[in-house]
Amino acid sequence: MATKRTLRGVAVVIIVALRLKKVTAAMAVGLSLALMGVPPATHGVVTAVAAGTGWTTYHKDGTRNGYDASAPAFPATGPPSTKWSTSLDGSLYAEPLALNGVIYQATENNSIYALDEVTGAQIWRWHQFAPQPDPATAVGCGNIDPVGITGTPVIDPTAAIIYAVGLVAASGGGTKYQLFAVSLSNGTLVTGYPRDIGQPNPIYLQERAALAISPSGGMVYVAFGGWVGDCQPYHPYVIGVPVGASLGQPQLVYQPQSSTQGEAGIWGASGPMVDASGNVYVTTGNGSYGSGTPCNNANFDHGDAVIKLSPTLSELGYWAPSNWCALAAADSDIGSLGPLLLQNGQIFQAGKPGDGYLLNSASLGGIGGQQFQAHIDSCPTSDAVFGGDAYLAPLVYVPCDGTGLIALSINTSTNTFSVAWKSSFAFTPTAPIVAGGVVWTMGSGHLYGFDAVSGSLRFDVVIGGHTRFATPTEDNGWVIVPETNRVDGFSFNWQSLGGVLTSDPDAAAPAATREDVFARGGDGALWHRMWDGTNWQPWESLGGGLGSGPGSIAGSATRIDVFIRGLDGALWHRQWNGTSWMAWESLGGIVTSGPDAAAIGTRIDVFARGGDNALWHREFDGTNWLAWESLGGSITSDPGSVSWGAGRLDVFARGGDNALWHRAWDGTNWLAWESLGGTLTSAPDVGSCAANKLDVFARGGDHGLWRRSYNGTWGSWSGIGGPFTSGPSTICLPGTTTLDTFAAASNYSLLKQTFAG
Repeated sequence: MATKRTLRGVAVVIIVALRLKKVTAAMAVGLSLALMGVPPATHGVVTAVAAGTGWTTYHKDGTRNGYDASAPAFPATGPPSTKWSTSLDGSLYAEPLALNGVIYQATENNSIYALDEVTGAQIWRWHQFAPQPDPATAVGCGNIDPVGITGTPVIDPTAAIIYAVGLVAASGGGTKYQLFAVSLSNGTLVTGYPRDIGQPNPIYLQERAALAISPSGGMVYVAFGGWVGDCQPYHPYVIGVPVGASLGQPQLVYQPQSSTQGEAGIWGASGPMVDASGNVYVTTGNGSYGSGTPCNNANFDHGDAVIKLSPTLSELGYWAPSNWCALAAADSDIGSLGPLLLQNGQIFQAGKPGDGYLLNSASLGGIGGQQFQAHIDSCPTSDAVFGGDAYLAPLVYVPCDGTGLIALSINTSTNTFSVAWKSSFAFTPTAPIVAGGVVWTMGSGHLYGFDAVSGSLRFDVVIGGHTRFATPTEDNGWVIVPETNRVDGFSFNWQSLGGVLTSDPDAAAPAATREDVFARGGDGALWHRMWDGTNWQPWESLGGGLGSGPGSIAGSATRIDVFIRGLDGALWHRQWNGTSWMAWESLGGIVTSGPDAAAIGTRIDVFARGGDNALWHREFDGTNWLAWESLGGSITSDPGSVSWGAGRLDVFARGGDNALWHRAWDGTNWLAWESLGGTLTSAPDVGSCAANKLDVFARGGDHGLWRRSYNGTWGSWSGIGGPFTSGPSTICLPGTTTLDTFAAASNYSLLKQTFAG
């Protein structure tokens, strides 16, 4: 039994850059419009994935370099092959973390979620303490409300614990900060927790910075700065909270200011940096001394400084620019992001002024003791750099507000840096990360992926809004994006098959080891590419003059039939007989869309829109072509069709309401049209890997690919991602459960992806 997309395997979706299967009319039968929305996450069995090295702290490790050396290489370009989106119970200011195929996300509702990395399904949720109002009503400062877990947590992989700091109610009134420890295995609070964090007064001090952990796992470092508005008094605090075997020992406290000094909070989202010896580095914001220039270094208040601390939080040294007090007077913090440790022991530091500094981590140099200082190219001179940066030697990637992403090349011989590249367009990037040869950042409602070496834009994905200083995460090739109150996961593994196409593609599969894909080329002819079970052969022209995209079907291992609308408006046909391609022949009629076809044994059924906008059908009975018949309706796209076996045909099209419409033949009669909802911006296509199974793909209003499946009942729409410039084609390889799906990329080349059917 051979059918068009009669596949008993995994469905592969290949989308080519081609003409859209669009039609012009309204669909006739008073049909209701169902908008395609983002489906809720499916909560089911956790998908097993290969364990990578994980992403267990802000920007992956204690150096804050944001680089995953174990990430698989991403393709040259293309949309996401898979997307999931999971809504959570509060705003997201913390970076997502990852370990062993699980994503961990903290929220301002004092919750921590564990999500399956592949599906986004919730594994567990921990929530025990209510969040608290920000102090705006009490002292007039703060801009996060309510306040729960703000700073990025940290994971101890050995202990299988995630640590987070949240703001909770104090028993005697007011609020306090507590350190939570939650088991990764079951999402329960570990015995001995929460631990109150002493010293900082939550009315004036915010825990915005990411947490850090000592190399031994025995100490969690928590840094504090002021709330937005700088209500007084506050000071730069670092608290060392003993955990693990050290649990219950006294907390360590670092606060360097005298009673007459203030401010200089540690508020950059990247938080403390920890080197291999366990030394802790923090960067402070503006201090209270801001009397202009020249600065009186005798009044140095540890503001706008990089400070090195021992594992027990003794001060080992510091650096500040010589104009530290002028920066404070201008509200031009160095501490808008934390320090970044480079491979040769250097530290890179940037900040609001838009200058970059190279420091020696072994000897920070005191006031004015930097190795090198220069303005970062076109970065602004105020409010320039926030959150964090990333590093893949020799390049440091700096997010410049309003300017874009700038890559600096570090010369370790001369202790200097110079611009290697910058993004070709201006935007305000979030803190970047580097994985698989790509620098990932968010901005202006997009997830951008820039080539790490050249800076060319390789990926551009529309996303939702996000909070200030958000940053993505990568694990096992998944890019995880924290949005305002949801997490999105993107996988990018579409295969590029090249070409420059001007129609939707269509695919046929004579065997599990052969696949043929067709599309209209820039010359208006039919072009074809074949997979021989091992390799994709070069594109070849099959000639003709196409007035539409093609429709194809493999009725057997030695027969492929391809149909098009000719330039005369008639249906045209070309057949491969197992050895060679036969001549084009006209099948007549007047069609106003591209055709599609399905097969049941030696029977072939071809469908197209007629001049009356109804669906029309013609059957080949194994010997002769029968007369055209109308199947009614009023469709606005090419049809997509499939047979899952003898006595069954299913055909789909977009209606005048832009919804998906379906009609089935049960072996005797054509059943009534039914609406399956959605909002389509392309023709649909359908594959089947078994009886009573259908997988329909179409492009949605977001220009991403969407899928709806039938297995006795219809499931919900699920988003795959995009954008694409064509509608999809999907085919199930015979005897398998593999669905191959094709569609066109933004450069109109053909892309292919495989799905389970």
